[in-house]
Amino acid sequence: MTTFNEQFYDIDPFSPPSPGTLLTPQFLEMVDVDNDGVIGPGDTIDGRTITQSWPDDRISVDDDNIAGGEYSITGVTYYFAGGGTLFTPIDGTVLKETYFQSTEQLSPGQSGVPTDRFGPPCFTPGTLIDTADGARAIETLRPGDLVRTADAGLQTLLGLERRTFRARGKCAPVLIREGALGNRRDLRVSQEHRMLITGWRAEMATGSDEVLVAAKHLVNGNSIVIDETETVDYIHLLFDRHQIVFAEGIASESFLPAFAVDRAEAGVNRETLDLFPELLRNSAGFAQTARPVARRREALLLRDAA
Repeated sequence: MTTFNEQFYDIDPFSPPSPGTLLTPQFLEMVDVDNDGVIGPGDTIDGRTITQSWPDDRISVDDDNIAGGEYSITGVTYYFAGGGTLFTPIDGTVLKETYFQSTEQLSPGQSGVPTDRFGPPCFTPGTLIDTADGARAIETLRPGDLVRTADAGLQTLLGLERRTFRARGKCAPVLIREGALGNRRDLRVSQEHRMLITGWRAEMATGSDEVLVAAKHLVNGNSIVIDETETVDYIHLLFDRHQIVFAEGIASESFLPAFAVDRAEAGVNRETLDLFPELLRNSAGFAQTARPVARRREALLLRDAA
């Protein structure tokens, strides 16, 4: 069995709530019971057995619950034995607290979803992270180590998680070749991992001179490429809030749990909260990302301006 930790909304696009309903992310354990690389009937989420899988549902949400700010999320809706549904994105969206607006599209039919459509935001082994003791390989770090951050100086590392994936499709790493973004050496990160882009290009594309951009949106086929291999290990770094850290000399994000503000009250990330109960006392630290996040169209504008 292969276990993943994924983000979900408790919603059924087929029978949606009223417009303006608050949606709060949950971070739950998803298990590929038969190890076939597909999440569908017979597999489990949060210990519940999936009975139906409806990919390509699409919903519209609005962070401010005002007209004109809507955006879409495409995902898969799972139904469970004993009732209940969960919706998780398969388009790279990082869920956050937002407001439901409408169902835009319903799945054309049932099918399982390959695990490579669920992408983790992480670094890979060998990546040098700036710490109080200089640059250290990420796999040598331990809870309690001090890591250099852009906004808060040296911060205590709460924990790390390491998982192995088949490095194909959405789970293949992005290779950022030496110097492509100012990095000292080649850097490999997951496709969803967000890099900090600064300067006039960021401001032109997003209106902010510092913005986080998913690595997959920076792929240009030359200096930044998808690097498919047999397997890849991903490692994420957890602090008491979302931080900007330095890997191979360039800035990118730390792990952002899929709960924030009142999300922690839902007990949605039980594993993380059991290991790090202090996050409950500081859940506001995850209320927002350390920098604005570029949407796909903005990120592509930024990439093309490089």
